[in-house]
Amino acid sequence: MQPTDDGTNAGNSTHANTGMDVNHTTDVKKGKDVDNGTDVDNGTNVDNGTDVDNGTDVDNGTDGSKSRRKRSGPSAKVLEAFDKLIRKYHASVNWCCCSKEEDLTLERMDEKVGILRDLLTGMLPSIKRQLGALLQSLALSEHHPVYPCPDPELTASILSEMHATIGMTITAVEDLALEEPIPKPGHDGHLQDFKDFRIKRILWKTKAVIHESLCELFGTCGMWIVEWDGQEDREDPGFQTQSADMRDRLMRLVATCWREIDAVIEWSALSDWAMLQEEWRGSRKTFDAMITTLSEMLAGTYVGRRHRSDENEQADHLNTDDPEEKKAHQARIVRLARVAMPVLKVARVVYGKLTHTPTSARLPFTLDAQINSEQLDGVREKFESFQSQISHVLGHLCALYVSPLGNVETLIRSFRAVTFDSISALEDALLALASHLRPASLRLPAPTTTTTTTSCPSDIPRDPKDYFLHLHDQFIVVGINLRRDTKLCYRDICDSESCDDDSDAESELNSDR
Repeated sequence: MQPTDDGTNAGNSTHANTGMDVNHTTDVKKGKDVDNGTDVDNGTNVDNGTDVDNGTDVDNGTDGSKSRRKRSGPSAKVLEAFDKLIRKYHASVNWCCCSKEEDLTLERMDEKVGILRDLLTGMLPSIKRQLGALLQSLALSEHHPVYPCPDPELTASILSEMHATIGMTITAVEDLALEEPIPKPGHDGHLQDFKDFRIKRILWKTKAVIHESLCELFGTCGMWIVEWDGQEDREDPGFQTQSADMRDRLMRLVATCWREIDAVIEWSALSDWAMLQEEWRGSRKTFDAMITTLSEMLAGTYVGRRHRSDENEQADHLNTDDPEEKKAHQARIVRLARVAMPVLKVARVVYGKLTHTPTSARLPFTLDAQINSEQLDGVREKFESFQSQISHVLGHLCALYVSPLGNVETLIRSFRAVTFDSISALEDALLALASHLRPASLRLPAPTTTTTTTSCPSDIPRDPKDYFLHLHDQFIVVGINLRRDTKLCYRDICDSESCDDDSDAESELNSDR
């Protein structure tokens, strides 16, 4: 439940059957601008508070009486503590009405320096320790299923401490990101760890851990206790198996919370450049998955994801199509998939070069330390746009692979357009990045009898634009090849539109040299 730096109210799925009061409220800081966090990095969309539980899943009269009966036992205090945590911390809205300043200095941020230090070295590690204590108090470390709340007083005490620590943690990240003084994103290049780009992501990532992972854990713990309380025969083999599965699930949830807290702490220590690279490593994995999909298409094993109604519509349509025409169409799409493979592979190489994979040389450049948040977001958005265009290329191929023949004309026109757009998107992304890169300090080999200089190797371009030029040109070539093959496969469609943009794209090879 992720870089990151994804907006679900994770607790909802586990609350409905616990018999607990789940009429949630939202912890809102008054007078602050809503920030929906849609550009969170690592693939996690932080809960913006818009999916707050409206209380419609509250137990009805029958279940409610069962809930009240269970709460009269030893576990009542613990269930109420879980309830309180979920109600308080399942969501919050990020408001900020403070004016943003252009001329902030690090001296003005002195109070926030202490808050950030306490957050990373005190509050988040404390939550980890308290999770460990909770795990022990619920007897999750036992090798066989036992009653999950053997010491209600101890568990309730731990949950009370967690309530206080989580509250301080939320206050801390909100003070960092939403309280004065706040810099203008275009004027914070000198603020180091307190750039708007960095602090907002600490807010989003930290709240994602709390609203999603921790609240899912709390809801699942409560559900487990309620199920034990309601079980008449606890030696029943089926119940024992179910309980063991629930214990394993809780162990995994605790491990996820630990891992995500560590990730927030580790992420905060990264440089701006390393933060971008971490996000691009995720993008590279996405291209791996895209290439796998294309390989399935070439092998004839790809199965399109269509709704049942679409499948029925496709079957009805294909029954009326000429078999030879269908066969020819399938062969053309497989040919396009084969020509599209280099497009995806070159795109993956771009991200490999940016992130320094084991098979790529270390990038001889690094990001300007004075880059501001506005510029950082600009670079991110350009590369997001490029990845999106490549996703569209693959998406069109997948749609063509499973599409009724009657839909082909529209898809082919759009396919050629997004292929051309991907060429422009890569150029825009590389230019945006190159303008903020500076030469990195390279660790060169020790001088030998034949090598007496320690200057930069002559084969490394000094201009970042030159460094990426070869990949840029490669991508133009494979992109144009794909467009041309599309025209050859569907000449009847392409001849009815202007195709002069092929020569326009090709001319880019000789531009800006």
